[in-house]
Order: sequence, then C-alpha cells, then structure tokens
Amino acid sequence: MQQVTSSMAKPRYHIFLSYRREDGKDLARTLKETLTGKGYRVFLDMDELQDGVFDERILAAIDAAPIYMLIMTAHCFDRCHNVDDWVRQELEYAIRKGKTIIPINPDKQFVDYPATMPQHLKDSLSSHQYSAVDTGQLYQDSISKLIKQRIHPALRPLRIKYYTMALIGVFVALLALLGVLLLRHHRAEQFMQKAVCWYVHGNTAAELYF
Repeated sequence: MQQVTSSMAKPRYHIFLSYRREDGKDLARTLKETLTGKGYRVFLDMDELQDGVFDERILAAIDAAPIYMLIMTAHCFDRCHNVDDWVRQELEYAIRKGKTIIPINPDKQFVDYPATMPQHLKDSLSSHQYSAVDTGQLYQDSISKLIKQRIHPALRPLRIKYYTMALIGVFVALLALLGVLLLRHHRAEQFMQKAVCWYVHGNTAAELYF
C-alpha cells in the first residue's frame, strides 16, 4: 500500500471530501478514516466544523486542499438546482479554483444526473473520470487503485515542488556554512599575520599592526 511521504505534508489538507449528508455521510466517514490511515490529510466537515457553521471555512478548506473529492451517491445532486445548495457551492468553487476533481462512484451505482441539475456542472463533472469505490470485499483494492491512479498523480507536482524547495534550502544552508568557514579562514590568516608580526618585530610593531 502506498504511503504519503513527508514532503507532502506542506498543504493543510490533501483532500477535501464533499458529499450529500442524506446518503453519503457513512461512506465519507469511512473514506476519511481509510485515507487518513494512509497518511493523507483529509477535510471532512463533520470532524472539522463541530458547530455546524460553514460559509467561509468550507471555502477556505477547499482552497487548502489540492484535491476535491465528490462522493456521487444516488441523491448527491438532488438539490443542486438551488444556488444556495452547499454541494453545488462547493463544487462550483472547486471548479473555479482549478482543483483536481475526483468524482467517486460508490459501487458504480451512479447512473445519470437529475434533469434539474445545471448544465455547466454536468459538463464539468463529465470531463473527469469517475473512480469506482467498492464498499464490499473489494474495498481495499478499490482504494489502492484510487490512490495509485488518481490521488498519487494529482499530488506529484506538490512533491516535486517541495523536494525542489528542500534542495534550495540545503543549498542556501551550504552557502551560509561556506561563508562562515571562509570568514573564519580569513580571520585565521589575520591572526597568523599578527602573530608573525609580534614574533619578528615585537609587541610594539604588533600593536601598530592591530
């Protein structure tokens, strides 16, 4: 099973989980526990927002996560025709922010969008490959496939970014160390010159040298 490396620990979250409470909260909880167990930082509103207040904090969490994962249960899009529906608002915000969108089709039960769903949301989701998650005996296999084919590639640019930043940090530290060593070497040379001056010419000449 693939684990998250320490270089991926920079974002506040790796994954934002979106779902419809009526029929998606149990799978959302299970997915969070599974992915968290593999080292991913997952935002789930049930855990993070205990007071039930959403608004800006939900949008901030989407901002903080490179991946927006949507659990497409049977009733996921039932209220998406309402502009104030939170599933719709989350999805629209993730699209607008250019997040990597991973639609999850649990047990391949999702068939089609409701007729009332806005066309721009249909078009956007249809452009992304759905990832099937088996909630039965093949659950762990489907999660491994999800990580390998969708999550891991989506986070690869972040790993490259932070590896590069780490290398730059090491390079800067080495330059600083070199500077310190050169400074000490220069001071050592000065000291030797002063010591020779003292030895050859005596204290008075050495004091003039100082």
